[in-house]
Amino acid sequence: MDSWFANENHIRDWLNCTPHSQVVLRVGLRYNSVHHGRPYYIMWSAVYIVNAFGTSTVKATRRQGSRWRYDRIFIGIILCCLGVYGLYDSDMLIDSYLKAYWWLMEGVEIDYQVEDIASRDAVENQLGLRQSTIEEQCSKTTGRCWRVVDRLIEDNLGSYAERCLFMQGFEDESDSSIRIIPPAGTSSLAEIFSSSDSRFWQIDHTQITAQYVAALAIAPFVFGTFKMDDKKEKRSLLEIGLGGGTYAGFMRHHRPNLNITSVELDETVIYLADKWFGFKQSPLLHVHAADGIVFVEKAARRGEAWDVVLVDACDGSQIIPCPAHVFLNDVFMADVRKVVKDQGLLIVNILDLHENAANIAGVSKQFASHFPTCATLHMNYEINVILVCLPYQIGDADAQLRFFESRIPHVVEQLGLKKLLPHVVISAPYSSR
Repeated sequence: MDSWFANENHIRDWLNCTPHSQVVLRVGLRYNSVHHGRPYYIMWSAVYIVNAFGTSTVKATRRQGSRWRYDRIFIGIILCCLGVYGLYDSDMLIDSYLKAYWWLMEGVEIDYQVEDIASRDAVENQLGLRQSTIEEQCSKTTGRCWRVVDRLIEDNLGSYAERCLFMQGFEDESDSSIRIIPPAGTSSLAEIFSSSDSRFWQIDHTQITAQYVAALAIAPFVFGTFKMDDKKEKRSLLEIGLGGGTYAGFMRHHRPNLNITSVELDETVIYLADKWFGFKQSPLLHVHAADGIVFVEKAARRGEAWDVVLVDACDGSQIIPCPAHVFLNDVFMADVRKVVKDQGLLIVNILDLHENAANIAGVSKQFASHFPTCATLHMNYEINVILVCLPYQIGDADAQLRFFESRIPHVVEQLGLKKLLPHVVISAPYSSR
């Protein structure tokens, strides 16, 4: 079918939705063929009933019930008419369809797959200035391209503005995100965002917007490496994979004496973190532009060690991007074991895009072959799994892990993460014994 394709089940789901349903409409417009000198387009619309936090590829915006009091038949007629109209004037179809789309669905993100036909600027114009790209850079070191975006968010945490770092190929999932603080005023956040230059807004290191980063933050306190009641304690942390520096900034805010060493392969990421994410080096916060594997190997040879070692480095894999495949080898794991202090902690961010339990267990067991005890932290919304490994043996692993789990509510509340992390569980104790 050259001109129109729609999934009937998705359309039926949308037209039958209740006023309080939360819906995302994905639109795709692609050049298909030339018939009698006129371009034809395939236009497909997939409508998904999703929860308030979206899926791994499309994030939903929390809707107010009153916004959905439209006549469902009227909406269906509009979409059908636009589809027929596209047969006669496909160029006008793109503009008209997106305008109608935004009128009906204001506040919902548009999937960037529409860039195959519609330019990013055109799409962002339709977003009603709810997001803006402030810089794009391609790395000479890795060949990856990065994009920094400021955007308005409405989710279970409320309404706020955040700055995100996106890697090309993963436009639906930000590599890093951090809140930005608008200038004081009586106008609504949306009005301030549309009238003020967000590039000059302040960075907020006191909060975290991603669940998995929050889980990384609580781990040293839950497992006893850092003391919850001693904000002046002097500890050390090695971070492999900088991103926007969100984790380092949050940890330094809560532990000013924490000595953080960050290792980042991509110099472009370091540049963007410094320019847009408030990552400023100091005597207790420094970054090395280096290969994480080589850095750890040399550190192990020199006998260096840290209280906490975090591996949060990812690649472009469409299966398990985190940790990057190069870190899943026994040589690196043996070296990283040497750079974790005797009473320290290893933390690894695991992301399996297909949520394959066997893959996650495989990564966990591989690290556990070098550490006496490992366990995993699971969140209720995001699919990341946080692996924690201890360099010492614990007796009754299940009982001890339940004790660690009992600490989570207190730690979460003390770090101001209660709203973001309402539910975290520790499971799957792995042991090298």
